[in-house]
Amino acid sequence: MDKLPNDDVPFPAGVTPPADEIDEANQEQLLANQDKWTDLGLRTIQ
Repeated sequence: MDKLPNDDVPFPAGVTPPADEIDEANQEQLLANQDKWTDLGLRTIQ
């Protein structure tokens, strides 16, 4: 199947595919949770 001419063009600046937005939100949530658990772990150890 032929590729369209703009298949390789990245999304325009400021526009991200929805999947990336979801990934980013999940990543932020994971990092926040990690910080929370790290805090708890450090407090438990000390």
